[in-house]
Amino acid sequence: MLHPLAAEEILPLEGWTQWLEQWKATKTAEERHGLLHVGFDVRTKEGQYAERIIFFLSIAEGHDELYLHFRTEEEIRFINSGFPKTNSEARKRVSRKAFDELCMHFFKKEIPDSKAIFTAWKVQEISVVLEELLHFFRIKNGRIYNLPLTLEKDHNGEIAKEFLINLIKLGWNAPQYHEHIKPEEIERFEAARPTFVEMLCTLHRPDLLLTHDFCHGMFRAPDPIDGVSFAKLKEIVMSKEIHVPYEDGPRPPRSMAEAVACGSREAIVLQTLAIRASEFDRLRRIAELQEEQERARSELAKLET
Repeated sequence: MLHPLAAEEILPLEGWTQWLEQWKATKTAEERHGLLHVGFDVRTKEGQYAERIIFFLSIAEGHDELYLHFRTEEEIRFINSGFPKTNSEARKRVSRKAFDELCMHFFKKEIPDSKAIFTAWKVQEISVVLEELLHFFRIKNGRIYNLPLTLEKDHNGEIAKEFLINLIKLGWNAPQYHEHIKPEEIERFEAARPTFVEMLCTLHRPDLLLTHDFCHGMFRAPDPIDGVSFAKLKEIVMSKEIHVPYEDGPRPPRSMAEAVACGSREAIVLQTLAIRASEFDRLRRIAELQEEQERARSELAKLET
């Protein structure tokens, strides 16, 4: 018996350009859902890989928002006038599918057990779309936009969060990839450090600034983080409201000591960084003086013989 597909000509998509043509031609949620499912499998030409990432980011934008986010102003007016609901639910599902595919094919760590933040190839990919990623994971309404609100129940959301934290680490570790990315690309990562600091605080993880990933060479360098990042963290500490004992409502701290006393995570991290910088400077000076002392002894010994 002849297989029902035997006489049919079923051809694969030839590449990203044809994929985009199919996307524009289809209208049903199921068809677009299917195209997104294979979107990272089709071949790309030079420059199209970044184009594909940017496209998927644009479709995944707001995937965790309410259905209202996926309605036009005209549709909202229709609903308010008593007309039937729109197909915003289908749009939201398509948007979420784009996010899931990003998680599985771009955000997911390539080598799960590797101690490296990213592979060199991944850093090259990220550097090309850094601005788009910063926009996608921007801070909005007190949270990281486009990270699902219920991460503990969302596996792909956890993948995206891990990717974001590793992306933040690149702000301090990009120079390690100097053989693979251009100097100006390293500068863009470093220029984003204040934004990265704010993201860590929004994720309630300012403590990561104390780890080796952010203070690389911490036992050799006198300054664990750069002055601009330090200043940004201080700005956050002094503007974030705290609950002060014997007072009715929260308010910004009047001093760093008050912020630390009232349990501000950011203030405790900032104070630790300040102490570490001062202590490292003291230890560096001691080492320098010991070297000078050793050289003096050596010179004295030569003169006395």
